[in-house]
Amino acid sequence: MDQITARTRSYQLEMFERSMQENIIVAMDAGSGKTHILGYNRLTITLLIWFLAPHVALCEQQYNALRIGLPSVRIKLLIGNDNVDRWSEQRIWDAALDGVRVMVSTHKILEEALAHSFVKIKDLALLVFDEAHHCIRKHPANKIMANFYYPKKSEHPDQVPHVLGLTATPIVRSKLHEMNTVERNLDAIAVTTKLHRDELFRFVHRPDLVPLVYKIDCLANASTALERLRQICSAQAVSPAPTDASRSKSIPQPPWKEQLAKFRTKAHHVLNELGPWATDLFILGSIKVLEKSGGHNTSLLFSWTDQEHRVLTKLLCKDPVLSQLQYDIAPSHNNVSKKMACLLSFLGSRDASQSTAIIFVQQRVITGLLSQLLSAHPSTSGSFQCAAFVGMSQNRGKKYNLPELLDMKEQLQTLASFRARAKNVIVATNALEEGIDVRACNLVICFDLPQNLKSFIQRRGRARQEKSVFALMFSEEESQDRLAEWKTLEEDLQRLYQDASRLRVTTLHLEQSERVDYSLKSSTTGATLTAEDTMAHLHHFCAKLPVEPFSDMRPMFSYKQEPPGSEEITAVVTLPNCVDASVRVATSLHKWKTEKNAAKDAAFQAYAGLYSAGLLNENLLPLSHDFEMQLDVLDKLGSQVDIDLEYSPWQLVAQAWSSTYVYDLAVQFNFHERTERPPVTMKLAFPCELPDLQPLRVQLTADATVYMTFQHDRRRRFITPTDRDLMRKVTHIISRSTHSDYSSDDRIDFLALFAPVMEDMMLQTWLTANKGRIKALELVSVSRSLIPRGFVRHTTEGRQPQIFNSWTVNKDTATSNLHQITCTPLPSRRNFRISPPENSGAGKLKIRSDNKEEHPKLNYYPLEECTIDRLPVGIARLNLLLPTILQHIANAWIADRMCQTVLKEIPFRSLDLVITAITPPSVQWCTNYETLEFLGDSILKLVVSIQLYDRHKNWPEGYLTLKRAVLVSNQYLAKAALKAGLSAFIRTTPISWKRWSPIFISDMMAKSSCAARTVRMKVLADVVEALIGAAFVDGGFGSAETCIRHLLPGLDNEKLSFAVQTDKGQMIANQDRFESVIGYEFRHPCLLVEALTHPSCERDRFSQSYQRLEFLGDAVLDSIIASQLMTHKVSSRSPGVMTRVKSAMVNAHLLGFFCMEFYRTEEFEFVQQQQPDGKFNIETETTNIYLWQLMRSHNDVVRDRRIDSLDRFEKLGGSIRRQLDDSSEYPWLDLSMLRPEKFFSDIIESLVGAIYVDSKGSLEKCSTWLDYIGLIKYLRRVLDENIDVVHPRTKVDWKTGAQTTEYKVSKMADPAEKFQCILLVDEKTCVQVDGYDTSDVAIVAAAQKALSILP
Repeated sequence: MDQITARTRSYQLEMFERSMQENIIVAMDAGSGKTHILGYNRLTITLLIWFLAPHVALCEQQYNALRIGLPSVRIKLLIGNDNVDRWSEQRIWDAALDGVRVMVSTHKILEEALAHSFVKIKDLALLVFDEAHHCIRKHPANKIMANFYYPKKSEHPDQVPHVLGLTATPIVRSKLHEMNTVERNLDAIAVTTKLHRDELFRFVHRPDLVPLVYKIDCLANASTALERLRQICSAQAVSPAPTDASRSKSIPQPPWKEQLAKFRTKAHHVLNELGPWATDLFILGSIKVLEKSGGHNTSLLFSWTDQEHRVLTKLLCKDPVLSQLQYDIAPSHNNVSKKMACLLSFLGSRDASQSTAIIFVQQRVITGLLSQLLSAHPSTSGSFQCAAFVGMSQNRGKKYNLPELLDMKEQLQTLASFRARAKNVIVATNALEEGIDVRACNLVICFDLPQNLKSFIQRRGRARQEKSVFALMFSEEESQDRLAEWKTLEEDLQRLYQDASRLRVTTLHLEQSERVDYSLKSSTTGATLTAEDTMAHLHHFCAKLPVEPFSDMRPMFSYKQEPPGSEEITAVVTLPNCVDASVRVATSLHKWKTEKNAAKDAAFQAYAGLYSAGLLNENLLPLSHDFEMQLDVLDKLGSQVDIDLEYSPWQLVAQAWSSTYVYDLAVQFNFHERTERPPVTMKLAFPCELPDLQPLRVQLTADATVYMTFQHDRRRRFITPTDRDLMRKVTHIISRSTHSDYSSDDRIDFLALFAPVMEDMMLQTWLTANKGRIKALELVSVSRSLIPRGFVRHTTEGRQPQIFNSWTVNKDTATSNLHQITCTPLPSRRNFRISPPENSGAGKLKIRSDNKEEHPKLNYYPLEECTIDRLPVGIARLNLLLPTILQHIANAWIADRMCQTVLKEIPFRSLDLVITAITPPSVQWCTNYETLEFLGDSILKLVVSIQLYDRHKNWPEGYLTLKRAVLVSNQYLAKAALKAGLSAFIRTTPISWKRWSPIFISDMMAKSSCAARTVRMKVLADVVEALIGAAFVDGGFGSAETCIRHLLPGLDNEKLSFAVQTDKGQMIANQDRFESVIGYEFRHPCLLVEALTHPSCERDRFSQSYQRLEFLGDAVLDSIIASQLMTHKVSSRSPGVMTRVKSAMVNAHLLGFFCMEFYRTEEFEFVQQQQPDGKFNIETETTNIYLWQLMRSHNDVVRDRRIDSLDRFEKLGGSIRRQLDDSSEYPWLDLSMLRPEKFFSDIIESLVGAIYVDSKGSLEKCSTWLDYIGLIKYLRRVLDENIDVVHPRTKVDWKTGAQTTEYKVSKMADPAEKFQCILLVDEKTCVQVDGYDTSDVAIVAAAQKALSILP
């Protein structure tokens, strides 16, 4: 057993021994060391001890105490800041509890963990309940015992933990029977020390009780501010604020009047308690805060609307009397209450330097005012440093009432200052009564009397120093009989604690006449929820659904009497309409006497239905928890990932040279340059068969293009060692021909043999004729008209190969017979790549090109210093192309190997596409994966969306979105790439064209094959998406689907059903009319209904909102735009340009515009009476039916927002249409000014999704409909006319470059509610725009204006 550093006290050991025998509640005074008893408890047991406290501050305090007292024991603290509410996987809980011996948390955390079966009650050795008197009624402490401890005990009595309760008093309301209730609930008996009470009293110093009696004074008209407040309330006919007892009978009044009534009531209370000075401070200070709080959206912070705020401001802040009043700077005995004067007198009698005090008050409003009064009053200001404490709530959503304006600051530093002795007086509410450990005080004053025995004991326990004082303030009219009653009751409690023979009561008494005793249990994990729990869980399920504007996401309950007129009630709960219709509505199973129990029954049935439908996991939590955990908690790859060595076919080729057979590859070089040259055919020999090779085109010089075609001889031929060596020597001559003498390498074990096309026996003759060099003078001596066939080399410049230009005469010499040779150096560029032929699959991709016009430099050398190669230039310069040819062959081998192994299930036809898909831009090959990755991203998103939509027909859109985010995340794709074995084939080694050297067998054989390399994790994901895009280009959507299913194991291989669940309720009136407007005839009308149903449409229980179809339609639209970009006739746009075009096309404002603009005309007949004969004619009129009119919603706010959007459309629609038709730029500014509500664009996407499902996955029909409404037509114009779609802000960033830009947005005073924006460039004003409706629009306008100014 670990030893506690503090010396053990006998009464603590007594309690410890008692706790070893049975479950007990240790009832001892505050400061007696109850917590230390845990240190002696069952720490030798391997199971877990769980320490429970009612709030976070106490948890932190006890955790620190245990951590210090038990340094060798692993103790862990679990609080809300640890995001425990997101721990929705068993493995996370297992990791958190691994090795922990003592866990400290609030009761709620353990209750939730037990409810979801992350923690089992049988795995706990000991439950410690600090402040055990809370274990009553519906407190989480009691739920732990009732829902988990007792059920397990009834089945297996030996599988429940021991229980240890700690409290200063086990009762709350001064009723002895409460102690019996706490004992029953905790399955424990309350005890206190019996054998060592003398020692207890030596360590626990009970304070002297001092009554402070004060007189009641009459201060009704002592405060001018309060008197004026009464007059204002009277003039406005403000009724008194209702009490709790009278609230149900009171007549409601407007909210601002309720605020005034509460304000007046609080002010009266302050006057009676503290006096006029504090009252004036309270009223005038609150009014000052009210005045400063003016502005937009005050309802976010205060419990009133902006209109009510204006009324209160007018009445209080602009009142001529109140605005002139000022409260005295310092209080005196003349402007404080007699109660306050009594307190001041008592404090004046104390030695402030030796005093540490807590003053308890009942109401929060008094804490700050009393603290300020003590800090300002002359008798205490110099001796007592005061602070207020009202609790440690972190509720940032709290809204303040008018009487609470002076209470808006949280006193988070009060306790720290008190513990550090910077403050010696705390004025506190009952929040400081229990548990929280402040340094021992020697003075506790109850400014307001304790409300019950628990408060009396807890407050008294704060005065723990020896010779402390516990003062209670009584008025002369108040009876002190309560004090005697408390003392008598406490003595009775002490006798009950010490009665060891008292029998415990083991049965629970029913607190109500009926109980909702259902339970929902997972057979897999054992997670269990009762009907008491499911109400909160049902609200949590709804809260996890995606928040939709204008929709209430809470479950809605309704009640009815069954039968009508009876006292029995049933309840119906309706969930938000994004939930599948089959489980959206649930009814209570039984009839109940109260609405509360009926609602519990209905909530339970709803939650059970969600579980049966698979919308909850086996921990009985929403499935969204699982998806969030997969995104946030799963082990992640780092930004850099170690992968296998890059696959190289050359190592296999090197090993194959042990064979005596070779395969010949004929390479024909066709030259297109100024001087016509006949084709040249050479051959490459390899020891293994080559895959099919596509033609290759390279740019040799600025005006010389070379086309290469390849012809395989599929027959292998025998080669003798002599012939092989001969070919190696020929290869050596050719490979050395384009190098200087500085770079010499005599090795001839070439991996690829390169020679003229001739019989092997003729190679020796060829070699003899083309080997070596001759002197230039020798050539001239034969004939000056001869043109050298080989490269020219100068002896003083390292014999660099140069191309002969002409013979010249050196005119600077005296004699005319000194000839020179004019030469042109070989081009320094070695990367001759250009775009492949147009008929190649990869030819449609963006090609990098660094070709530059070369201007040859002429060199002049004396003839006697030059030599001429025997090897013809026409053959020698082919060596410059050999690196490109070999890389082309290696690419084909790599792609072929992939298609035979990791991609064998995917029917790729084009090897070029495969190579492109595995080539990052950094490799510097003629193609890279960026464009295919752009396409693959959209195709993957679509396929995953289709799979999820089709397989999970009852999942709400939020689940689908979260799951899709997992399946298309870079993490998931990178892991899929590793699992599929793609990593070895990903090309990461840049091609060093200028430093290229021949590949030798010896080098390949010596190369290590066990090394690893590091790539960015995103590269792995990009390759997966690029392969998907390549499959789509190569074989269409079916091939892309095959590729996705093969590479991503998370998707199944079953054929999509596109089954639609129909219901008789899912019918729509005037279906033909709706279809006529939309332009598509639905086979399944229910899809049309769903696509037009806004989330606010709550009364329809048969169909759900359009969110699922919008989820699918978004992906369909994305892929259609991407494929249009890829197949357009001008398809060489960069991926960045295509991304910007796609973003512009799927922009919600543009889609919203098309929805608002699109209409169809209808003709109606009507009767028109003619004048003057009075005859009637049948006339025809035409009206427009707009697409947006078809949306179904049940919300006034939606209606109002729609009207506002249409008003803006009326002003801007014509301008936007003209720009879409004629402008060379995308209408960014006007669209941002239009800013249609999101539901306009949602309708477009949901209809696309509905058409896709109805047509069983026809992208063509979806594309046709998008063309019908005008979107595809505009896309074609953007592509055909190269419309500028770059956002103005992006253009500004491009223009300013390294300069700093800042957009300063502010609200304008005139016109009101408008915005202005100033664009600063390098901190200097560039432009200013004014009068825009939103800050976003102002920024776009400023950027647009700046473009006409910036250079």
